[in-house]
Amino acid sequence: MISRIAIGLAVALAAPTPALAGQYGVFRNPSGSVHVRLADCGKQLCGTIVKADAKARADAARAGQTKLIGLQLFRNLLPVATEKGAPRRWEGQVYIPDKDRTVSGSAELNGRTLTVKGCLLGDALCKAQDWVRVG
Repeated sequence: MISRIAIGLAVALAAPTPALAGQYGVFRNPSGSVHVRLADCGKQLCGTIVKADAKARADAARAGQTKLIGLQLFRNLLPVATEKGAPRRWEGQVYIPDKDRTVSGSAELNGRTLTVKGCLLGDALCKAQDWVRVG
């Protein structure tokens, strides 16, 4: 009996968890049209598109972006120091495929919600979206 518990514990400890593996999960945008895998990319955080519906692909294609799957939507996001217990936060760039434009941005992870903000002119002309973890 003890050996079964020990084996179970060893397997549980050996299995990589999302946080230990540098994976934060897959998140969907508010309309559900795009899914992004959020993961560590070295010392940065990146978000890579893993799923996009036909409308999202068509919108991006009209802007000149023909390959949406595999594209990094969240780029060069560097961690920002936060108070203990505060949501995790990063600042860097957000790519907008249907505009074929990269803007300054940030991401803040709080439980199952990833709030992504992109700004055209410093902190002016900003838009934020809440992305929800789906996997």
